[in-house]
Amino acid sequence: MFKIDRVGFVKLTLLLTGIAFIFSLGLIAERKLHVIDFALSIYFQSQTAKYVQDVNPELIDYFGKPGSLGKKEFNYYSKTNYQFMKKGNIDSYEFGGVIQGMATHFNSSHSVRLREQLRESEQENIEQNIINILGVKEHALGKVVDIKSNILKTTDDYSITSTELFFEHGAIAKYYIGLPAPEISNGNLMITLHGCSSSPRDVMGMDSGDYSNSFGLKSLEKGYVVIAPYTINFCDWIDDLDYIGSLNAGTTVFGYDIMLVQAISEYVQNNLEQPIKDKYLWGISKGGIIAALIGVIDDSYSQVVLDGCAYDFRQYFLNYLLPLEPKDKRTWQFSRILYKHDMVDFAKALLPRRVIIGIGAYDAKDSTIDFVKELRRYAQENYGADGMVKVNFFTGYHETNPAAVLELLELQ
Repeated sequence: MFKIDRVGFVKLTLLLTGIAFIFSLGLIAERKLHVIDFALSIYFQSQTAKYVQDVNPELIDYFGKPGSLGKKEFNYYSKTNYQFMKKGNIDSYEFGGVIQGMATHFNSSHSVRLREQLRESEQENIEQNIINILGVKEHALGKVVDIKSNILKTTDDYSITSTELFFEHGAIAKYYIGLPAPEISNGNLMITLHGCSSSPRDVMGMDSGDYSNSFGLKSLEKGYVVIAPYTINFCDWIDDLDYIGSLNAGTTVFGYDIMLVQAISEYVQNNLEQPIKDKYLWGISKGGIIAALIGVIDDSYSQVVLDGCAYDFRQYFLNYLLPLEPKDKRTWQFSRILYKHDMVDFAKALLPRRVIIGIGAYDAKDSTIDFVKELRRYAQENYGADGMVKVNFFTGYHETNPAAVLELLELQ
């Protein structure tokens, strides 16, 4: 079993302490990332696009005519999510507290003691693989010792509040919660998960808008209690943080994100005035992956929406996954579990609950049709029907189609 000596522990402590400075100062060159690549990513990711491309005829043959988003222009990333690079104080970055909390948790004596427990085995069962390989442990964050809340918006129909939970071992969970007025509430809970370079501000319609298309706000307007957690969003740096977390805390960034989301969900449900009827998970891109993983290990969610992740990750990330050295850049910590499973395996494990697959026609990969075919085949052979697999196919890019998804969720 891997152990850290005193010198190694001191080094990791210093490295974890430096994460805050890395994020605030943007030491790209020292992290062996190319400045040109980074600059180009900011340039391209802040661009807009029109919905004027031709849709692949093979997609239309299988999925039918794509639906319309009812908008003229696609906004990929909102520029505000890059502004922290220009600020000297990490606390001014909206994800700053989350990053600092993760660093503190990774470096706590509690996490060090958990490391070996979390890495004991890698069983064949897909649920246990997620728990063990990604490093997810129930109640690993400890008790909530403090809470801060700030009401951001109030209307006749709903309120949106920013909340931070501080846990006893240093973790910080930050999230937006939307509460509908009693007269429009449907009594259901929607967990909405943003993707890379997005944020709960975008999901809840508080920012200029990005590829999430404010699906959290639109769920709130339909009467759902909505939780929009902050997960680690700057994905070019995830594998570095994952390597540190794997060594010192026995968890990965995905594992840490899952623990945060589950802790937030539990806290909210325990403190609502009215009990929740049904719970739903809805994620886009990296958030879609997190939604699938949570849904596999927790069967209390009635329906799961996966946007922008219906393709073969092993094929898509092949150039990044081989060779798989622990410190290789851009390999994604998700590759650990992709040795054994692909995204469609997680979707299969969600059945027989309803799974809604969101597919933008311009975002579909070569493997997207095969993904849906395999999922439907599995549903038919194991449950006698494939109707539990719903597809939301629309003329769009890497984004969500909130109106269509909300309509599908209501069709029981």
